[in-house]
Amino acid sequence: ANAADSSGWFFGTPWFFFPALAAQVACVAWGLFNLWKMTSVKVMLLPTLVRDGADDGPALLLPPRYEDPVLLENFDSSPNIFGWFERT
Repeated sequence: ANAADSSGWFFGTPWFFFPALAAQVACVAWGLFNLWKMTSVKVMLLPTLVRDGADDGPALLLPPRYEDPVLLENFDSSPNIFGWFERT
């Protein structure tokens, strides 16, 4: 079969094109969801560097903020379908 004919048949046939498009949209949505969740975990686990008011003053390294209620609420803000899995 000719490659140009095959690609035209793929794009011109909805029952092949739309499931492939739906799979791509689902993969992008899942990737964005994972990016959002991993970013919230990273913010919770990284220590905080606080500099003094002076330019040459010492810097303090605060412990991670994994007990911060705002960050915990942000982490646990998934839809109910995924919320039970995150709490286990």
